[in-house]
Amino acid sequence: MVKYTNDNGYTWQTQNPQNQSTLTAVKFTDINNGWIVGVDSVNNNDFGVLLHSNDGGFTWEQQLGDTIPLLNDIAFADSLNGWAVGDSGTIFHTIDGGITWEYQQSGTTANLNSICFVDYDNGWISGDSSIILHTDNGGIVGIEPDVQRSKFKVQCIPNPVSENCSIEFELPQSALVSIKIFGSMGRELAELENRWMPAGHQQIKWSAAGLPKGIYFCGVKIGNEIVTKKIIKTR
Repeated sequence: MVKYTNDNGYTWQTQNPQNQSTLTAVKFTDINNGWIVGVDSVNNNDFGVLLHSNDGGFTWEQQLGDTIPLLNDIAFADSLNGWAVGDSGTIFHTIDGGITWEYQQSGTTANLNSICFVDYDNGWISGDSSIILHTDNGGIVGIEPDVQRSKFKVQCIPNPVSENCSIEFELPQSALVSIKIFGSMGRELAELENRWMPAGHQQIKWSAAGLPKGIYFCGVKIGNEIVTKKIIKTR
């Protein structure tokens, strides 16, 4: 059951998105477009449910399939970018306003109960066993437990980029370095380096020529530390 008001809460009307569903969270990005997550009973089995309305909640349509894990919370950074979280470390992400949803790796099997994004990049998730997850790249290449930021300062120059980009950082001592480029959905596009590098200033060239404009990610692994930088291609 959903309660709806259009007079600042003086009166409330009942909406019934799905009779058999137990609803856990709701999020509207504007007066018309909203999403609900929860639990749906199908043939005496419980599965997650994700519903969408484009008319202010008067009608609802199901998104995703009938056999997804239970969903507990949902958040949107803007009208296009949203995340839903649930049991067994489940994270779903949309970049097109819920038309399509992709699974994101969470790195945990704990039940995820609450999610908040303050912008497209920065989000937090809390779950069972006192787990807290943090991402500073929209979770595209995996949301990891929130830890102290890397001591390595990686720069992508220029950024935004039109064709050629330089990935630069300092090594206090020689180290095994891996540098990879990922697309906006986390697919690996190129491996630029995977070798021992000497101490000192490092400068690796990457050509984005031929790639469509959009958001890309550069993952730099130095020893056991990983730094991820977002790169915006303008044309």
